Amino acid sequence: MNKIQFSLATLAICLGFAAPAKAQTDFQFSAEAYGTYANIGRTVVAGKSAVSSLGACGTTTPPVHSENTVGTASAPPLLSTGVINTTVDGLILGDGTLQSIATANVHDVSLLEGVITADEVLAVSSTTHNNAGFQTSAAGSNFVNLTVAGIPIIITPEPNTSIDLLGFGHVVLNEQITTIKSTSASLTVNMIHVFITQANVLNIAVGTEIIVSHAFSSLTSGIHGTLDGQAYGTKATILRLVTSGPSALVKMPCLGTRGRIKTNSIAEVVVPGLFSVGEVVDTAQGTVTATSAVGELTS
Repeated sequence: MNKIQFSLATLAICLGFAAPAKAQTDFQFSAEAYGTYANIGRTVVAGKSAVSSLGACGTTTPPVHSENTVGTASAPPLLSTGVINTTVDGLILGDGTLQSIATANVHDVSLLEGVITADEVLAVSSTTHNNAGFQTSAAGSNFVNLTVAGIPIIITPEPNTSIDLLGFGHVVLNEQITTIKSTSASLTVNMIHVFITQANVLNIAVGTEIIVSHAFSSLTSGIHGTLDGQAYGTKATILRLVTSGPSALVKMPCLGTRGRIKTNSIAEVVVPGLFSVGEVVDTAQGTVTATSAVGELTS
């Protein structure tokens, strides 16, 4: 006998809570690190390796730590590596400084069949906040025995150094993207970012990008907590196989909807032999401030 499960008219209320064993900061800590990644536009060619993250919505209750390790990453002829280690942390330092920090350490790197090599590539991204405001830093980021097209790179290049790759395109070394505003700051560090802009002997598609050692950190003030959740009208599964996906699905953004009502609707849902319903309307509404995080989902 097949087991059939279906749900109709879900309702959820989501709130932001602080974990009792941790400090509530009214700041959102976000961080992500990975070893390697390759894409063409929105198409993933080689997925992120050894990902560490503070979660899709970050955290408001440090300390939080996450780490990851893989033995190797390989996507010929784009890239190959040895061991990859990544870490992310949300911290309150001894002097009260808030810190979001990410590291990615990749060993034995070879890109484009040896056009770029390195014994070690370390990315560090740190975002802090104290009485002086927001600061970002990539201190600690470095290369060990980096070569580009056979030429040794003796010292860590200045941020956003671009080098042409004959017959391929170019590479940006020590890429840093910094944003500092009155209520937030972030830093992205990509230690190696390859752009394929020419037809080449390895037949790598033009438009391909390769990233090695990615670290991202950010802090946002005025955030009491984050929200999560979703609402939908109907869904059906048989033997754990989805036969009818969530109808009129609406998701709650991490930082709410700024009080606006986010709506999704459908005039009718019919799954023969299971159910038939008329109009489905799902909504999400949430507000996050420095003193509260409240959201509501309806279906």
